[in-house]
Amino acid sequence: TEEDKTADWIDTDFSFKPESICAEDPSRYGEIIWKHLRDIRVYAPGPKINCKITLYNPETNKPSPSDVKQGILGNCYLLSALIIVSNSRPDIITNSILTHIPTNTNLTTQSSYQIQLHKNNQPITITVDNHFPCNPTGPIYPFCSLFCSSAKKSIAFLWPVLIEKGYAKMYGSYGNIEA
Repeated sequence: TEEDKTADWIDTDFSFKPESICAEDPSRYGEIIWKHLRDIRVYAPGPKINCKITLYNPETNKPSPSDVKQGILGNCYLLSALIIVSNSRPDIITNSILTHIPTNTNLTTQSSYQIQLHKNNQPITITVDNHFPCNPTGPIYPFCSLFCSSAKKSIAFLWPVLIEKGYAKMYGSYGNIEA
């Protein structure tokens, strides 16, 4: 039915659990709530105006190095790699997000995303939902996600957040991918 197509899929193996943040000490990042993409308020630098959330820049339909911003998680090695790859081989990133999302699609209606990552030289397909760990007291520049984020001007890009979440899921928690 039409209702089934828009129903939210929730990843019961990863989202909403303290262990998904950090198994050893979930409180080390402060208070965290998981928010559905449609409930995340994104603010661009400067005056607080809501941003549009897209997978990639709608003008180029590909990732860009300036799309990535590190949050409070110490995983600069991962984000630096994403920046380098998005600059030299953006096709690697676009090919790693397996879920086809047409340009200008309302991302809040998409309930899951498939991402292909590699571990021990083997491709692994990871499915993540559209819930992200956020600061409960308000936006943390710029995506409101506590970890990797992305926004500039009036657009926020989802691809870095999806890849980071898939990577965290592959290794068991966000804490496990911290350097």
